[in-house]
Amino acid sequence: MTMNSDNPGADFSDCSLVGAALSDSILKGANHLLKAFNPTTGHLRREYGENNPDAYFAGLDSLAVYALLQCGMALPGEERLNVRGQLMTSMIEGMKRLPANEGPVTYARAIRATALALYNRKEDRSALRADVTYLLLTHREGAYTYAG
Repeated sequence: MTMNSDNPGADFSDCSLVGAALSDSILKGANHLLKAFNPTTGHLRREYGENNPDAYFAGLDSLAVYALLQCGMALPGEERLNVRGQLMTSMIEGMKRLPANEGPVTYARAIRATALALYNRKEDRSALRADVTYLLLTHREGAYTYAG
C-alpha cells in the first residue's frame, strides 16, 4: 500500500492485497474457532461454558457458530465453512439442540435466532420461530433483561 499526499489515509488502489490479507485474517480466526468445537457433538467444547447456566453455554455456542457462518459467507471456497457442508450442518444442528432456559436466556435466544436467520434455511425455521416467539413474549414494553 502507498500513501497519497492529498489523502493521508491508506491507498487501497491495489485491492487484491487488501482482499488477500483480509481473507487470511478471517481464515485464521475461523481456524481458531473451529479448534474450540467438539466434532462429535457439534458444540463448543464444554470447558468454555463449564459451571454456568445452560443459556450461558447456548449463547456462547451460538455466537461462535454465527461467527463461523459469517466467515463462510466471506470465504465461499472454504468447504469447512459451507453452510450445507457436514461440519457446519453439525454445528447448526448442535446449536439448535442446546437448551436456553436458565441464565442469560434473552441473549442466548437472540444470538441463536440471529445465526439461524442468516441463511434463512427451511430446516431452521422451527427453531428460529421458537426463539423469536420467546423474545416476543418476554419483553416488557419493548425492554429485555438478560434472564428473560
